[in-house]
Amino acid sequence: MGNPESRRALNLAEIVYRVLMRPEGWRVDDLKAKLGIKDRAYRNYRTLLRDSFGQRLGESGADRRLDSPRSAYRGRPGLIAEVRDGDATYLRLRDAEGLISDESGFNSWIVGLRLAQMAFSFLKGTGMHRQLETVLSNFESRVRDRPFVFREILKDMDRMMFFQPDAPKDYSGQGGKIRDILHNMVHKKRIEMTYESAAERRTTAVHVADPLTLVLWRSSLYLIARMSKDSSILTFAVDRIKSIKGLRRRFAYPTPEEYSPERFMDGSFGIFGGGDGKPVNVELVFANKKWLRLHLTERSWHSTQRFKVLRDGRLRMTFSVRSLVEVLPWVRSFGRDVRVKRPKDLLQGG
Repeated sequence: MGNPESRRALNLAEIVYRVLMRPEGWRVDDLKAKLGIKDRAYRNYRTLLRDSFGQRLGESGADRRLDSPRSAYRGRPGLIAEVRDGDATYLRLRDAEGLISDESGFNSWIVGLRLAQMAFSFLKGTGMHRQLETVLSNFESRVRDRPFVFREILKDMDRMMFFQPDAPKDYSGQGGKIRDILHNMVHKKRIEMTYESAAERRTTAVHVADPLTLVLWRSSLYLIARMSKDSSILTFAVDRIKSIKGLRRRFAYPTPEEYSPERFMDGSFGIFGGGDGKPVNVELVFANKKWLRLHLTERSWHSTQRFKVLRDGRLRMTFSVRSLVEVLPWVRSFGRDVRVKRPKDLLQGG
């Protein structure tokens, strides 16, 4: 699927996530409107999902619409099916019972659920984590009396698949706050929140805003919200939101042309600093060390990153960002193995 941070990859991830979390699936016309895509793009996504998860979406090809939910399950079983329900078409997860006869389908299903469970383990104690636990336990309970091989896979899966979180924050006891954020976001209700900044002299302020996006970044949750006073869009760490309440006033969720989280964070090096700031060109030269060169070039740090190996074996990296907030600590983490060429005053900040 290419760059994991590309719009296509992010859209596919959102489709899989929404289909996983919604028993009724995702209505196709709502999906296209939310992602801002046309019929052709949707068909491409549908084909990718079929190829990735082994799904046959039609009796005579992926582009054929189906007349009944049961007909979507013919052919080789897979995880995601396009089904007709009344006058609408949905993408849905297949019934778990239908996957048991196909080992590869079963493996894809259980590994996907386990990975999701582990990726969201830092939310333990919240409603979101309990819902995911329920989905997994319900599936496992349905296959415990199935063939021996499946019972053996389930028994050892927690050791076969492992996720090491990146310094996760503790959200135990914050489930009510996360639930309130999701409720007001889904129902498009303006919120009033009390927020504590992370400045040296911590300050607490009350903000009235429209909740737009809940972002998962490095095992932490962040809220992107549009300020009611000036329509600016800012990012807030969920754990620093001290209180939140929904207001009666509803808001119109911006169109894909007006706002998308991908575009908002496009100029940042992480979660903060997106928006319309002036781009800053960064040029770094790293020491001639093989492990360092592999560490850098095997990862996608920023959409504009470019690498060049210099004649003396050192590695030059360039990229352009709208904020240096998260660039500075990242550069400092390499110590003497990096030299800053541009901007000259980067290491003087903080």
